[in-house]
Amino acid sequence: MNLNNNVHILKMALPQNALVPDSTLGYTLVYLIRFESGWGLIDTGWDDETTFTSFSEQLENLGIRMTDIKWILLTHSHADHQGLARAIKETTKANIIMHTNETPEAYEKRVKEVERSSSGDLSTLLLLHGMPHNEITEISSRSHPPRNFISSFKVDKFIKGDDVSSLSPLKIIWTPGHSPGHLCLYEPREKLLFSGDHVLPTITSNISISILGEDNPLRDYMDSLSRIEDLEVNQILPGHEGPFVNPKRRINELRAHHFERLKSIRIKLMSGPNTAYEIAESIKWAPGEWGKMTPLNKLMGLMETLAHLRYLVREGVVVEIVGGDSSLRYRLSPLV
Repeated sequence: MNLNNNVHILKMALPQNALVPDSTLGYTLVYLIRFESGWGLIDTGWDDETTFTSFSEQLENLGIRMTDIKWILLTHSHADHQGLARAIKETTKANIIMHTNETPEAYEKRVKEVERSSSGDLSTLLLLHGMPHNEITEISSRSHPPRNFISSFKVDKFIKGDDVSSLSPLKIIWTPGHSPGHLCLYEPREKLLFSGDHVLPTITSNISISILGEDNPLRDYMDSLSRIEDLEVNQILPGHEGPFVNPKRRINELRAHHFERLKSIRIKLMSGPNTAYEIAESIKWAPGEWGKMTPLNKLMGLMETLAHLRYLVREGVVVEIVGGDSSLRYRLSPLV
């Protein structure tokens, strides 16, 4: 798909396999940007032979050679965005650009810290927050340890914050929240914002606590929305669904969504202490009623609920208490 002569959109299929059994996204969008000495690539798609073949065919149809790609910017380290990075780098010899919090080395460091900690076990975490044993068993049978997601490719340029020099005139913007080192890319001439998974047109980015130890991802995400809010943007080019306009309206919708969820949690806690699982049961979720959701969708819902609870705890609105059954419960702060 051609956005214009300088930007091409490639659809990279997201296969229905054991890693994403409940995904309805269908594909990841990656972008080719023309610059003076060649092309840049934003994200790479899923690590799959069929996806790589599709990537090669789409390049050929555009009349672009693999060796024309000079750099690859990875918005974040999730498998549907950086999966093919190694294969494409080996073929193109392009330099990979990534935030320091998202590199394979940074990810492996967090995994090692988790493996040294008994609290890093996913089953232990889910039990602590009130998930029933039968659902934990099914999730454990279908999930993969974090170590399985460690990639092996060399990062050539490390981004620590905003960066206005590496890809001039493009501006790299650090937008943590969906992941600790998520990056957006702003093109000032056409006023395009390549948003990765930071801002999507109709669905909300997953903002979650995980066993890898994010501190306050919802706070990070809300702050990151402010970081892009004042940019003059004609069109947002996201990692899923499709391009869209009116970014300020979408940012306001996303803020309202999260504030409404925070409000619903506070209302639930007015009845007394609850586990995160009990709170998640009371929330309205896109996949439907909690009782009819698959265990893996419940896992994502629980982790999102924990991110919202972490936000409220840090704001002093909610406090954590240990229940008689050793589960962790939450209640409203007496100061509220």
